[in-house]
Amino acid sequence: DQIEAIDREQRVAPLRWTLAHLNQVDASHLARMKKLGVGAAVHPWAVNNGGNNRRVFGDAVATNMPPLRTIQASGVVWGLGSDGSRANQILPFTTLWWAVTGKMVGGAAVLRETIDRKDALIAHTRQNARLVFREKQIGSLEAGKLADLVVLDRDYLTVPADDIRNITA
Repeated sequence: DQIEAIDREQRVAPLRWTLAHLNQVDASHLARMKKLGVGAAVHPWAVNNGGNNRRVFGDAVATNMPPLRTIQASGVVWGLGSDGSRANQILPFTTLWWAVTGKMVGGAAVLRETIDRKDALIAHTRQNARLVFREKQIGSLEAGKLADLVVLDRDYLTVPADDIRNITA
C-alpha cells in the first residue's frame, strides 16, 4: 500500500525498486508489483530452513515459500540468489538445485512450485544483473560486457536434477 501511495506522487518504476525475500508472496501481490514496476529478489530460505517453515507455517503455506513458478509466470523482474551466509545458502549450485528440485539440503521436498533449470540460471545471472542496475555490463555473455567464465565438471543443463548441487568448478 505504501509503495502505491508513493507511486501516486512519484512514479517508482523508473527507480526500479526491489522487494527481497517474498516468502509469502502470491499472485495478487505480484500483479501489484508488476503494475508498479517493482522487482523481486528471491532468496532460497527453505533450502536450509524448510523443516522449520513447515513447523511454523504448516505444510500448505511452507511448501509455497516462495512460489517460484508463480513468480516466474507473473512477468515481474526477479532474481534468485542469497543475501547472507548465516540464514541462507550462498553456494550458487545449491541454490539452483533447490529452485529446480524443491529440496532442502537434507533432501526433503520443501518447495512445491519449482522452475526449470534454464529459468533458474537466468534468474541467477541476467535477472540479478538488472536488479543491481548492471545489465549493460554483466549478466550474460555478449560483446562489450564483462564476463566471468568457469569450467564446470559437468553440464548444468543436462545432469540429473539431483546432481546440480554437486557441480564444481
